[in-house]
Order: sequence, then structure tokens, then C-alpha cells
Amino acid sequence: MSTEFQTYLKKEGIRHELTVPKTPEQNSVAERMNRTLVKGVRAMLADARLPHRFWAEALSTAVYRRNRSPAMAVKGITPSLDRRETKCETSESSPMYNICSCNK
Repeated sequence: MSTEFQTYLKKEGIRHELTVPKTPEQNSVAERMNRTLVKGVRAMLADARLPHRFWAEALSTAVYRRNRSPAMAVKGITPSLDRRETKCETSESSPMYNICSCNK
């Protein structure tokens, strides 16, 4: 890691933690998010009675919804709103709106 990068991290107040490559289990936050998304995907597929082949679409929907839900880390606003600074459309009535609409 370059000295310039280390200086930048220190200046910005970022704590840099190294982990062994290909071991997400060392990052408890990422592991918890992975488990949360997998549970959401399973619940959406079961609720909509969709086959396993819709796993990718369900995961995409779960991530989409997660990114548009209020988060404590960004003081109650949605992560997407924090990045874009514009309101996002959340009028879908079903958690499986994206998946079910592509199945019609």
C-alpha cells in the first residue's frame, strides 16, 4: 500500500483493516448483509411461488429495495437518496413487483 494512500486514509479519518483475500467471513458486516439478502430472496421466491431460476432477479430486487430503505448510517435517509440527492420512486405495491411483472 502506498504512503500516499495511507496519508489519504489518515487525513479522511478512515480506518483501514486488512483481511485475507476471498474470506468474506472475516467481515461481519458484509456477512450479515449477505445473510439478510439471501433470506430476503428466499422469502420473496416462496411468497411469489416462483421457481429457483428467478434467484438473480429476486436478488436484484432485494438489493434495489435495500438501497432504497432508510439506513442508520446515513441518518434515516435512503442510501440511494444520499448518493443521488433526488427522490426515488417507491410506488411498487408488491415486494416482487419487478420479478412478477417480468413473468406476465
